[in-house]
Amino acid sequence: MTDGGNVTGEHAHQMIGRARYLFVSDVVKASEYYRDVLGFSYPKVWGDLPEFCMPRRDGFIVLLSQVGWPTYEICETAR
Repeated sequence: MTDGGNVTGEHAHQMIGRARYLFVSDVVKASEYYRDVLGFSYPKVWGDLPEFCMPRRDGFIVLLSQVGWPTYEICETAR
């Protein structure tokens, strides 16, 4: 049921927070910065190669996702 565009009754939900999604070039360094400098904590870094972390502080969560561009090595023989 709605009341002027608002959901009421059993379907009413409350948003209690929000998170910012940031793309970083080094998720480990970014996570350490949030922890050591900004006072955040994080339970772990996800991925076989670290690629995602969720530092949190005072009910605020930052989603850090590592992005990178492929690197290509040029061999001397290929020139």
